[in-house]
Amino acid sequence: MRLLYSQLTNFERDERAIFEVASRFFTEGVLVNHGAEVVYTRSFLPGSLLNFLIGGPLYLSGGYPWASSLCVVILALLTSYFIYFTYRRIFPEISKELLFSFVFLSPWLIVNSKLWNPSFLPLFSSFFFMGVSFDILKKNRILSSALMIFGILGALQFHMSFVLLIGFWVFLIFFRVIRFPHFLGIFLGGVLGSLSLFSYWVEKFSATPVEERGGILSNIIFNPHHLDDLFRILFRFVGFSSGEVTRYFARGGGWTYTTTVLKSNWILWPGYVGLLLGSLYLILVGLRFYLDLEKTKLNFKRFDYSKEEEKRKLDFFIFWVPILTWISFLFSIKGPSAHTYWILYPMSLYPILRVVNEKKRIAKWVSAKSVTVIFLICLSVGTLATFYSPYVTHLYRLQLGAQEILKETSNPEEWSEKLKKRPESERDGIQTFLRVIRH
Repeated sequence: MRLLYSQLTNFERDERAIFEVASRFFTEGVLVNHGAEVVYTRSFLPGSLLNFLIGGPLYLSGGYPWASSLCVVILALLTSYFIYFTYRRIFPEISKELLFSFVFLSPWLIVNSKLWNPSFLPLFSSFFFMGVSFDILKKNRILSSALMIFGILGALQFHMSFVLLIGFWVFLIFFRVIRFPHFLGIFLGGVLGSLSLFSYWVEKFSATPVEERGGILSNIIFNPHHLDDLFRILFRFVGFSSGEVTRYFARGGGWTYTTTVLKSNWILWPGYVGLLLGSLYLILVGLRFYLDLEKTKLNFKRFDYSKEEEKRKLDFFIFWVPILTWISFLFSIKGPSAHTYWILYPMSLYPILRVVNEKKRIAKWVSAKSVTVIFLICLSVGTLATFYSPYVTHLYRLQLGAQEILKETSNPEEWSEKLKKRPESERDGIQTFLRVIRH
């Protein structure tokens, strides 16, 4: 299912921009030391890790993007394992089957397993969350510090939302939810996380930098337009673990595209309605975590959590995650669309698992079977809706288009005539692949 969806996924402006930069590793042997452009401010995030993970696999496929897409899928599976490993230690009482269903069948993680920089974020935030939970559970302090620093430095190279992890880290230290980081852990995590950042800093501080770029700080401005977005962020945060991806079917975002596809494919309606009801139930279960007034009052009363029990510390952290995220968007040039805080995914499973672990009556209705059924319906409906959508520029169609043109001619001067015969929405993507594959 992951492999299928990764080929059906949308491949347009953002994905193409990332691929074009990363593919220089294959076409020119140059590992560019920055990621794709942050379009709002024409700035660049530092580091070559994104280009290595997307450009490196092209050597296996001769330039065809299926290898890069496969790399994303494999990393998403590793992310699932790290999240599963972490929650097994937080909630040993919850059955392995239920936890497996929540983590490995997660529709959000599968839908976002594509050639897109936010797709890599849960991998690094899972390291960060693992480090936080290990510290709270009194595991190795050096390891937990290293994991948190490595997670931050990894996320830094993919998306501006890395600043959320820095904010969480400072917050947790200030309220003494976690111990003060161990110097050796910071050093080890810092060295490992900086390996792909080294060339960027050498160029940045050299006397004659190769290329001028905008600064990261130019993305930070006071933005009061997001004052009313708290409940939107909270609902979506809890929804990450529920399978509620309905408005992302058919194109990659927006109810308009989804409803248009559903109108012309009535066979999808029963599954779609069932998915909405099932996902809404799981979201309501997760929201119960935030509606517990007794615990909520405690989260605003104390400033020192060093002596609190482990679950209480984790409750405090997860309670504040959407609130801190909302506050951060008050200083962001970009609004809180789901991908801008997709980095929170590993933490999003905590509310619903905490409620299921604590409320036995609810646990009867949230079983491994029910979650599996809801998620499989979601993935089936989503795959079909995306496949039949006229709004999606499917990755696999672009690869086939490039392959067909190359079979007819390898002369770049003749490509423009061949491209005119393709749908307009596919031309730029096919042209990008032709340039890369030809090398």
